[in-house]
Amino acid sequence: MLAAGLGALGLPSAAARAVGRAYALAPDDATGERRASAAAQQVLADQGSPGQQARVRVTCESPVGGCHVGTAVITVEVTSRVTLPFAPTILGRGAATFALDATHTVPIGQYVESAPE
Repeated sequence: MLAAGLGALGLPSAAARAVGRAYALAPDDATGERRASAAAQQVLADQGSPGQQARVRVTCESPVGGCHVGTAVITVEVTSRVTLPFAPTILGRGAATFALDATHTVPIGQYVESAPE
């Protein structure tokens, strides 16, 4: 159980990178959202501890509107909470937990050449 708990420490960073890559490689924004969600779930399944959940938020800055244009920049924020293994219940409030978060920024052209506008 301790190994699973310690493995979860890198989860937000790994999830943010995977989600950013999945979103950026998608052909459009709707597909990007679906692939980003699937990537986050896969990282959680691979690296998370049992019962761990993560909140993923993808935003983009683009002068033209869509996220899949040459000058867009995608930002991924992942937040999660990890229960400390072997930590006692604190004053009747349940197991001790701490928050983990990560942010990853991806210029859309980092993984693929953007199509001409």
